[in-house]
Amino acid sequence: MKMAGSRGEIMDGLFTSIPRRDRLGLFDDGNPKGTAIVAFLELRNQDVAKAANVARSSVRYDLRMPDVLKDWLLQVGTAIDLVAEFFDDSKKASLWFRTPNPLLGNITPIEMIRMGRIKKLLNVIQTAIEENR
Repeated sequence: MKMAGSRGEIMDGLFTSIPRRDRLGLFDDGNPKGTAIVAFLELRNQDVAKAANVARSSVRYDLRMPDVLKDWLLQVGTAIDLVAEFFDDSKKASLWFRTPNPLLGNITPIEMIRMGRIKKLLNVIQTAIEENR
């Protein structure tokens, strides 16, 4: 049995922030595939602009995308992959993002993302994964 705060427990928790592998093909050499990420969540450019806090005209998914958009896509893609890894099923992961969640005030995870609350959502996902280990 591990003691609370033991080195093993800390190391386990440290690495729950990233998925073990890219199950849904949302990354290319560590770079987020913007079109795949927004397609999975069925987000529109106006949703992405608002959530990532960039101008709508700046929403693009090529090498010239703004750094803030790339960072946002990295966080969203990580959240998606963590959920897909937990369920080991892309359809269940998709359903999870579309289902109102009591831990999120009975709103859907997609709505959290649209509101620009990806960091809070990632925190909830990581905590849930930790608690289910």
